Amino acid sequence: MVRKKRTDRNHVVYCITCAETGKQYIGLTVLQGTVKQALALRLKHHFRRALLTDKAWELCKHLRNHDAVTIDPIATIRGKKLAHELEVFMINLLAPELNTHKARKGIDI
Repeated sequence: MVRKKRTDRNHVVYCITCAETGKQYIGLTVLQGTVKQALALRLKHHFRRALLTDKAWELCKHLRNHDAVTIDPIATIRGKKLAHELEVFMINLLAPELNTHKARKGIDI
């Protein structure tokens, strides 16, 4: 009997923190490679969007003026649904200033 290959993926819930202001952003990305590689690539994408587009999102506006930020993993989760629920939970728990849309639904712990 051949076992079915898993189709769900690992995701990383992360926190970007500005070293100058202490403001935070909670996000989610697919884990490709190591956690460190995935977060470095995600942060690069955030900076690229902030600098090359005219988005009025809080994170983009902040990154245009402050480049001293850190990105840290909160959790690695298998499965898209659970990862999104954890992201929403963390947004509700921490109330980060740089998330444009404040989350309302999520898991209860």
